[in-house]
Amino acid sequence: MTPPASRLRLRGFALLMTLVVVLLVSAYVTEVFFATGLELRAVQTFKDSQRAQELARAAFKVAQIGLLLDEVEFFKSFAQMQSLLTVASLPWEDGLLIDLRIEPLDARFNLNEFVNIQPGQSFERARWGLFLHILRDAMPPAPTGAAAAGAPPPPSDYDIGNLYAALFDWIDQDTVPYTELTGVQGAEAAAYHDRNPEYEPRNGPLTRLAEIRLVRGVAQGAFPWQVWEERFAVLPPRGAGKLYPERLNVNRATHDEIVAFLQRREMDGAVLDAIVRTPAFKDIQEAINTYAANAAEIADVLLPLDTLPGTPRVVYTDATLKAKLGTPELAAVKVNANYVAQVFSTYDEFYRIALTTEVNGVQARLEAVLNVPRNAANRTGTSSKVLFYTLH
Repeated sequence: MTPPASRLRLRGFALLMTLVVVLLVSAYVTEVFFATGLELRAVQTFKDSQRAQELARAAFKVAQIGLLLDEVEFFKSFAQMQSLLTVASLPWEDGLLIDLRIEPLDARFNLNEFVNIQPGQSFERARWGLFLHILRDAMPPAPTGAAAAGAPPPPSDYDIGNLYAALFDWIDQDTVPYTELTGVQGAEAAAYHDRNPEYEPRNGPLTRLAEIRLVRGVAQGAFPWQVWEERFAVLPPRGAGKLYPERLNVNRATHDEIVAFLQRREMDGAVLDAIVRTPAFKDIQEAINTYAANAAEIADVLLPLDTLPGTPRVVYTDATLKAKLGTPELAAVKVNANYVAQVFSTYDEFYRIALTTEVNGVQARLEAVLNVPRNAANRTGTSSKVLFYTLH
């Protein structure tokens, strides 16, 4: 007996509703499983991130302890690790050490020296001369031929002066724009009122170098960020009673670094008479000018270029360094070894540590600045203080 048409329609409708319910349930179950999968992956990523940060902290602690050892011996071992990291990542507990860099900062221009000085003082004039030489050296060669057409001109001394004035005003503790250099105008609060969002200069010591990206002319200027990272630092001010607080560690510097470091500190004689008003500073600067004029000869004596490959490098103490610069080899150029401590040291005390760890593809990056005061007799650290620390 054939079912009536109405019953067939009811059965068809019931089947259709069943299919709709099955599809809805399937979609719901699929969504639940998908959301659960995302949550599980998010939880696992969070756990991997936390573990990567734990490994970064552990690696930092190892580096911090290592820097308390004899600096020369530590960096011999560290150089071997760095050479391995240039080839591949290193296993680090249950993760990987992707990158580890330890950079001494003592020889870099310390921007925080601007905190407690006044424009026109001998020390401030020396800061300007050093700043100018550092950025002059950082300028790439001017393009020639077809490449020169339409290329922007290299930064002038006036451009560098404006950078200097803006940085000085960002860090010094007053609100008076810097105008010591002819034609140059500093940058106090009014210079940043048109920024979005608006902000004002710190008017105090910096905690990290990256902050200078906010300073007028730095981020938009002709010098790439790498120049600032490699030549400048943010450290506690150390300039009281010193003309140049920065020191170059002769036990780690290259021949070219010694030459460049000395030459950047030369001050023109006419400028010297006009701006170095403190007699003691003038004597120091005149001695440093002699060092700068004979930089290549000094570097040859400290690091002879004809040293046979594989010959151990001479490790200087304060006493042997002074004696070396007083040897007959430099008598002809009249280098006054009494001023050796004005430019050179035999160890570093400030370091930037940057490292990256990874767990299951999730990375953690750590950056820190350390102060490690050292025993001059054996270059071992007496303590370790973290000046800046960030981990993400």
